[in-house]
Amino acid sequence: MVTTDVKDVYFQTNPMKWLESKLGQKYKLVAGSEGMKYKDEPWGNENLLQTYGDYVYNKFKDNEIYNVGTIGGTSEYVKDLVFNIFTNAIGRPIPIVDQAVYNVLIQTQPYKDIIYFAKQLNGWACQAGTTVDPSKIEQFRPLLLEAPPTFENGIVKTSLGVPFSIVHQYDRVPEWREFIMKKYNQEDPNNYFVYRT
Repeated sequence: MVTTDVKDVYFQTNPMKWLESKLGQKYKLVAGSEGMKYKDEPWGNENLLQTYGDYVYNKFKDNEIYNVGTIGGTSEYVKDLVFNIFTNAIGRPIPIVDQAVYNVLIQTQPYKDIIYFAKQLNGWACQAGTTVDPSKIEQFRPLLLEAPPTFENGIVKTSLGVPFSIVHQYDRVPEWREFIMKKYNQEDPNNYFVYRT
């Protein structure tokens, strides 16, 4: 099962095939890395601090960030994880807390032993907001935990040249957004994602 953000995600390959290749007896969920630590990413850093306060913030600020917008796994585990994100988000001091709640949940038990923590190079999901966004990349590049993705002939690839299954936050990269808008806004009978007004 896959659950993603809706406005800024598209699939390049079948994510179910990717999940089948990684999940099994040990792993029940996959979390996609943003390629940075909390303390190095200004929005995430402030979001974690405001969501939980100093004590939890100090426990997690050195951890790698995983993006809540691209969750995959077996249906029972995804369903319960989403339920736990929702119930743990209620009553927080700020309105947008799903990312911080998700990261605290998955990096503690019982979740952390059953999650495949996918690096960008594993090809699960490109998180373009931290790894490619031209408005931030020069500031972020020295802080990235791995090489950024590439864009070749309309395909977003890992640093190893493997196409990502999911591309998230593509709209933050003008070249990618333009390509996707042209590709999926066409009245093409071979296009499964035709946009009609």
